[in-house]
Amino acid sequence: MKRMITVMLAVSLMALPSLVMARPGARGKGMRGHNPAMMKQVMKNAGVTDAQIKKIQDLHFAADKEQIDLRHLVQKERLDLKQLLAADKPGKSAVFAKLDKIGALQTKLKKNRVGLALGIRAIVGPEIWEKLEAMRAMHHRGKRGSRGYGHDGMGGHPGMGGGPCMGGGPGMGGGPTP
Repeated sequence: MKRMITVMLAVSLMALPSLVMARPGARGKGMRGHNPAMMKQVMKNAGVTDAQIKKIQDLHFAADKEQIDLRHLVQKERLDLKQLLAADKPGKSAVFAKLDKIGALQTKLKKNRVGLALGIRAIVGPEIWEKLEAMRAMHHRGKRGSRGYGHDGMGGHPGMGGGPCMGGGPGMGGGPTP
């Protein structure tokens, strides 16, 4: 039972970068909507030092601030797009230019999420990263059900391993478990 709780806590830590795209109302408890005390315990159980935890927290806060700004800009651009499309004769070039702008902002959001994962990986090192990856994969095996490969079709967490494009396979978040 204690091991299952530890696994679930570890998965909470590993899910953080994927929560960038979560609904704003799902957040609010701390780093990406998770209980900070619980996440700190998960990291400690995996061997992360207090100094590393502080660096990870700082990285999260910086990424969150950037994401807030980017999401706000995406919302404004989508509203502008709706206004363009509501015109009697929407201009094709204006609509396509707006779509390009929205796409560029969404790419920045994805880079932020993946950059966060890579930053955490650099802080904790390969051994601890592998422990956390294994815990995340174990948790996702039971959660996938009919959703296929995960939240986004690539193991659930871009930059976090797993998924057919990420080098994962069965049992690693990258495909159906035999």
